[in-house]
Amino acid sequence: MSTATRYLRSHNYLAGRAQNRLQSISLANGGAGTGKPPAFANGMKPAELPLIIPAAFTAEVLSPYRKNARYLKSAQIDDLRPMIGTWKRSRSPPAHVARDGRPTLMRASGRFAIGESCYIDDTGHFNAVEFNICFNQLAYVTFGKCFDEALIPELSFLEFSEFRRVQLPCWLIVAIDDVRFSKQLDRTDFHAELTLDEIRSARGARFFFTSIAFSDREGVKASGKVVLSYNSENFSRNVCGSGCNSV
Repeated sequence: MSTATRYLRSHNYLAGRAQNRLQSISLANGGAGTGKPPAFANGMKPAELPLIIPAAFTAEVLSPYRKNARYLKSAQIDDLRPMIGTWKRSRSPPAHVARDGRPTLMRASGRFAIGESCYIDDTGHFNAVEFNICFNQLAYVTFGKCFDEALIPELSFLEFSEFRRVQLPCWLIVAIDDVRFSKQLDRTDFHAELTLDEIRSARGARFFFTSIAFSDREGVKASGKVVLSYNSENFSRNVCGSGCNSV
């Protein structure tokens, strides 16, 4: 069997797994339009959003980081794109809409604390390197949870075990745009909202267009747009392409 055939069969299986999960959610809720929170297909607990990501899961996904560089303290998935029927939720904006009204496939948030910099003496402010690290960690954890739970078909092309295996070599940042630092951020206790806005495929790679905003008790202090790429060829070559950074 060719590699391409194995890939297509695997992709079709995982997409079907997510589709069946969503159908089970719809049926568990008594059909579309009931207004009830979606339930997990395994019936263990309701999937009422926000979906709080367990601390143990976050710790596992962040295990590649040095201990003093694990800035993300907690994370949750606040909203997901509804694929079957009407998926109403309480305590969150309308589905597939970010807080500022932009359409999105997923909206997640995280709480951070930076006690001390992992790479430099204290600068006294939230800087570009910390922006990158915090984005990386929130993206890893929330994308990983989507794979783990097969929450949406767009993020069902990997099993979680495979995501962990290729976490470093295959997930790349290919662009960071429109970064703004409007005011100094309180690094001791701040939050971020991450949205997955669009997914595109080209030349065997998937590209994930995301937005992120960092805020403290006074409001948003930094924001930007980041394009991620998943390219399984990087794993086979064990080489990161020029100009790319691991997420």
